[in-house]
Amino acid sequence: MTRPQGKRGSKSKFIMIDHSVFNHPAYRSLKVGPRSLFFELIARFKGYNNGKIYLSSRQAAERLNCTKDTALAYFKVLENRGFIVAVKQHALGVEGKGRATEWRLTHLPCDGSKPTFDFTKKSEPQQEN
Repeated sequence: MTRPQGKRGSKSKFIMIDHSVFNHPAYRSLKVGPRSLFFELIARFKGYNNGKIYLSSRQAAERLNCTKDTALAYFKVLENRGFIVAVKQHALGVEGKGRATEWRLTHLPCDGSKPTFDFTKKSEPQQEN
């Protein structure tokens, strides 16, 4: 007899954000677009790949239903505010295949290091798109 799918048997995935991040004034001051992109990046975190989270501006634009330039602006807002850090910049390989930027989420540990919470160290939020 199989067990009914309940809380214990559920295989669904979820995105978790700590209340200390969710309630921080820096997060609260983000507009809807950058917040949505932040959740798209968190969704790509698998529990061990912080610092190697890939999401290109084209993929982000498709996921957020916006233009590539708008998605790029959202990345810049998150980076300027200290929510994400670019570990490796995007590049075009010798075979013509591109590689997306590798991102690190500052509220999560990375490679055995503690979270840096860079967004808590930034001063007044700058104007954003």
